[in-house]
Amino acid sequence: MAYDLLEGRGRKSSKGFYFPNRCLDDYAIGHKFIWKPFPLVKSKKRMSPERFVKKFPEGVYICKTVRHVFAVVDGVINDMFAIDWYEGQCVYGCWEVTKSPDE
Repeated sequence: MAYDLLEGRGRKSSKGFYFPNRCLDDYAIGHKFIWKPFPLVKSKKRMSPERFVKKFPEGVYICKTVRHVFAVVDGVINDMFAIDWYEGQCVYGCWEVTKSPDE
């Protein structure tokens, strides 16, 4: 289901992650995806996965790092890969996942 959803928004297998356009909100499968960027700010630390879960302890998010995405549900990282690789990674942004207003 997730693969089909992403494919419908332009993702080709192992070729990138294009869902949704980072500048816009998107609606899919009864949910709203709201993009929240975490840009580099001079003299401030980048957002890390550890800092992210502390700052957003509630809700559902899809986080974007370099060439990878992972989910955070109520402050817990959900990923099929071991989380030890997150050390030193930064979160470029996330999609907050909420129910669409029509639901």
